[in-house]
Amino acid sequence: MVKAFRDRAKAEEYLQTCIAADANDDPYDSAMVRHPRMTWMTDVQIAFAEQALTVLSGIEEIPYNRVDAEPFLEAVEEYVINKAKRDEQVRKSLSDAIAIFKSEKKADGCRDAYLSPLGYRLDAFAKKIGACFVFEINTQQISDYLYTIENLTTRQSVRGNLCAFFNWCIVKNFCAESPVDKSKAVKIAQKEPDILPIASVKNMLKFAATHRSGKALSYVVLMLFCGLRREEAHKMTWKYIDLLEGHIKLDATITKLKNRRVSQIPQNAMEWLKLCDRKNKIDPGRRAEDNAKRAAGFFVDSGGFKNDSTLPPWQADGLRHTCLSYRLSQTSDAASTAHWAGNSEDVLLKRYFGLVTRKQTEEFWNITPESLEIKPALVKP
Repeated sequence: MVKAFRDRAKAEEYLQTCIAADANDDPYDSAMVRHPRMTWMTDVQIAFAEQALTVLSGIEEIPYNRVDAEPFLEAVEEYVINKAKRDEQVRKSLSDAIAIFKSEKKADGCRDAYLSPLGYRLDAFAKKIGACFVFEINTQQISDYLYTIENLTTRQSVRGNLCAFFNWCIVKNFCAESPVDKSKAVKIAQKEPDILPIASVKNMLKFAATHRSGKALSYVVLMLFCGLRREEAHKMTWKYIDLLEGHIKLDATITKLKNRRVSQIPQNAMEWLKLCDRKNKIDPGRRAEDNAKRAAGFFVDSGGFKNDSTLPPWQADGLRHTCLSYRLSQTSDAASTAHWAGNSEDVLLKRYFGLVTRKQTEEFWNITPESLEIKPALVKP
């Protein structure tokens, strides 16, 4: 591009200005008249390029007079890659993705004890975040949401649910990476399992054996003396219980880990189960179950009935925790107890070893209908 001047003096003045600016090593000096250059860029594009240079100079410490092309090319390449990743993502809304995820988990046969809190927590998360696409959610949003949950155990569980959801979203191509991975993990000290006192065990059995013709007796006995999980007991039927051979067959559709399990029935449990009316279902219903817990001396608020709130609250899986603690103490064999209960040996040793004494163990396994003066006549056939 040629620049025209009215006379030689003006041209020499412009030349001296350019030489002075170059000598000062600052082509953006306010006194400088810029050298005209050929370019296909518009004035607006040039302005954007200058703005980009200003931003990059703050990051890369690029001097204005020695512009390095490499940072610009890296920035452009990073933008192109990320844009391609974003364009590949399926534009699925968070609420729709959660609905599909819950539906697939249910179709996979996951337990209700897992599905119910999972659905509630993910729906609460979606409500808090608001309407958006899955790929738009970032780590900061995840962290901010988790820190609104004060209970550390609940926060840990929610983070696990979100982790499972976003990993599933990656497979479905709803997002490129999980925003949960970089959020802070929760570390909490593991609490000892809650063991029912012997007196509570006896009171619960007395109530279950005599209330409404022993409707809840088999349900309580299977968890208390045979170590069944609550969900397993709910699905159990009498066809899986063989009192002649003295064992319980748990089908793979019943167990938590979807593995078939055959467990020996302890002798005192055999005596209790023989009192039960096999015409009754194993699952007695929520009201009968809660009444048995109240009879054991615990506070249970459900079904419109409230007992003494000063009593200790019922702890989840209290019957199974009690059973495994006494079973491990009785056998002193973690491997066989783990196989019997459908658990891992490592977890069994970490959680249940050394919680009860030998004397307590002997008393527990000697709790029979005879010891509690429960006669067959008291349990109507």
